[in-house]
Amino acid sequence: MPKPNATPTRPPLATLACVNPDCKHYMQAGLDNLLIRKTYGQDAIRYLRCRSCQSEFSERKGSALWNSKVSEEKAEAVAAHLAEGCSQAATTRLVKVDPSVVRRLNQRLGRHGQVFHAIHAQQIKVKALQADVGFHAQRRMSKLLNGAKAGEWSRWRYAWLTGRKNSPNSA
Repeated sequence: MPKPNATPTRPPLATLACVNPDCKHYMQAGLDNLLIRKTYGQDAIRYLRCRSCQSEFSERKGSALWNSKVSEEKAEAVAAHLAEGCSQAATTRLVKVDPSVVRRLNQRLGRHGQVFHAIHAQQIKVKALQADVGFHAQRRMSKLLNGAKAGEWSRWRYAWLTGRKNSPNSA
């Protein structure tokens, strides 16, 4: 049961766009072509109409929450737990939702993350890169440094950075 006055904040209409690919204003936000036709559900989701093409759609259309019955509060909690590295079983238990909800949201959020990354992470110029060395690699490195000759260390470092050269398994 939702708390009184706990409705989620709706994004402004100026940030939303028509989702009909045949519309001349498709995916163009801020054109003042959308109007609210009605609201529905416990989260007061807006059902919109495009003035250009007359198509009607939910404001959630195209998002990870589209066609989802779970409240936005619970969906945000599921996303936060998964982002922190909790397992799906732990997320199910902590948020108190059905395992199918966690699986479905995990898949949808992953797809949306991939699409976002494909669009926004293009032509990035890397200036510095720091590799995260695991525990066992650190132990091997410290053993090499504590009594290894300089040549052994540099050979090991070269193999670590570039991979082994002329190994019997390479073609």
